[in-house]
Amino acid sequence: MVGRFLTRYYILILLSLLCLTGCNSPDSGLLQSNQDSTLKLLYWQAPTILNPHLSNGYKDSEASRITLEPLTSYDKNGEMVLFLAAEVPTVENGGIAADGKSVTWKLKRNVKWS
Repeated sequence: MVGRFLTRYYILILLSLLCLTGCNSPDSGLLQSNQDSTLKLLYWQAPTILNPHLSNGYKDSEASRITLEPLTSYDKNGEMVLFLAAEVPTVENGGIAADGKSVTWKLKRNVKWS
């Protein structure tokens, strides 16, 4: 009997809190145009290394992206775009060997390997 009462009490409290959270003004969560528009990425754990070749997780490889420029990247629609590469390697353009064991990337003009 007491257990049933406590269950109903907790459900009533949770429903009340849920109703109260919906009482904010409709525009309170909108970003104003004069506010700072800096994107901040937060991870549950700090990156352990900035070398993408030695990284052991997404957080490490994503953090290393600010120190290394990629051959290709992705635009806001998720489409691959060229960054340092002149073209994406394929079998047709000779960038990928017919046996699939090697890949050759061609860099844009004036890009220097360092």
